[in-house]
Amino acid sequence: MRRLLLILTLAAAAPSCALAASDQARAEKAGPEAMVGLAYAQQHCSGCHAIGARGRSPNRASRPFRDIANRYTEVELSERLADLSTGHFRMPRLNVTETDLKTLIAYLRTMREDSTPRGP
Repeated sequence: MRRLLLILTLAAAAPSCALAASDQARAEKAGPEAMVGLAYAQQHCSGCHAIGARGRSPNRASRPFRDIANRYTEVELSERLADLSTGHFRMPRLNVTETDLKTLIAYLRTMREDSTPRGP
């Protein structure tokens, strides 16, 4: 019964997980590294986080990527994302490589509200 409830809940949230064409276009414009980061985010992060420029996170406790992108410097993002391999907060452990980190940051960079460079 719990499994059925979970499936129905995720199915109801699925439309809010969809990316707008503008999110895809922004990642394409930023280059292949951002596109790989977008694919990684879709596969590993979109179940809980809103990974596009709009929309709610399926898990209300999970910040949307646009908020994360504008809250932290790239150095801070790198440190926080590296924590994923050991697990943090309520997030599951993920085997995050240096390449994963670089591509996720490249994708997050596409959501910055300003053009001020942050971090190295």
